[in-house]
Amino acid sequence: MKRVTIWGTTLKKVADEAQMISQYKIVKTFAPDADVTMLTYLKPLVQKSYPNLTITPIPKIHKSLPRIFKSDLFVVGGGPFFDHTPHLIRVAILMFFIWIARVPLLIYGVTGFPVKSWLGRTVFKWMGNYAQEIVTRDAGAYKSLTSVGIKTPIRQGIDLRAVLDPAPRERVEEILKEEGLDPKKPMVAFTVRYIHKDVPDWVKEHLDMHDNSVDKFNEALGKVAAELSKTAQVFVIAMNPDPAEDKAVAEKMREYMDDPSQLKLIEHRFLATETLGILKACDMIVAGRVGSAFFATMLETPFIAIAHEGRMKDWMEEIGMQQYMFDWQSLDAEKILNQVDTLNKSRTEIVKAFKVKAESSRKQAWQDAEIYKEFLLN
Repeated sequence: MKRVTIWGTTLKKVADEAQMISQYKIVKTFAPDADVTMLTYLKPLVQKSYPNLTITPIPKIHKSLPRIFKSDLFVVGGGPFFDHTPHLIRVAILMFFIWIARVPLLIYGVTGFPVKSWLGRTVFKWMGNYAQEIVTRDAGAYKSLTSVGIKTPIRQGIDLRAVLDPAPRERVEEILKEEGLDPKKPMVAFTVRYIHKDVPDWVKEHLDMHDNSVDKFNEALGKVAAELSKTAQVFVIAMNPDPAEDKAVAEKMREYMDDPSQLKLIEHRFLATETLGILKACDMIVAGRVGSAFFATMLETPFIAIAHEGRMKDWMEEIGMQQYMFDWQSLDAEKILNQVDTLNKSRTEIVKAFKVKAESSRKQAWQDAEIYKEFLLN
């Protein structure tokens, strides 16, 4: 029985939970008897739904050490490659114990951001050079890690979350009804980023953020929601680390709506697979998060994208949907609504294209995952 330890992101966000559960699904597919532990933040719902999965709270690093030293494989996934000093110190400490324990390291399915500091380049270069294999899930991570000077070959793969399936339709309809939505009527979901004036400085720098752009962003989203609510049920679905962040965005959007009650908020955090099911049930998504844009494509749900960073732009270019993408700093409600009309007229063609992309992505994701066999079956 192989002991596999996975680290790299939290269970706080839906998209991050999806990454971790995808890793778990892949491991269990190739090695059903594998003993899997995640070093992350505890989420009781996930633990309850996956009883054979052990979750060790990562903030309590001393509790993680026995597991690290017993591991046959340590997997780094998610998005740990970002340049923030406190985070880099934690990564260095974790990497030190992996190195001391001489545990094989697989960096798989990761995303990444530009690394500019000396400390960031040093820590991530150390990690990358120690790893036996490195597979990124997007071009941004590939560029980021290659720029650090890692000697281990780096390969760009497909997003591993393509292996996930949404929850059954029956469960999804049950959730929607509990949330006051009619699954038989048109629905539009908003997945939003919590953009506000007090975000950490490193986030402001990453988003090239200015105070004036925040107000315009919220106003445009509110006006779009108001117009779409005339023909569909519109709601914000919680996908931020803290549901309070989604609530704050929803409240800001409502300020620009004549009838604020028309915008609902699915504040409860469901399992990632259940959230995927909700997105699949929608007629359209206004995707303010890269993960939701990817999910929409895999679920064959047409969407409008709000780009906050290069990763969204990369994905929209990959699927040929650039005309349906808008930069968050210069949102114009009228232009978005015009493209919504175009999207609705092209719905059949878009769904067909998404179906082809989804099928090829799933196939590629499982092909990429074959790399696990080298570690699990030997």
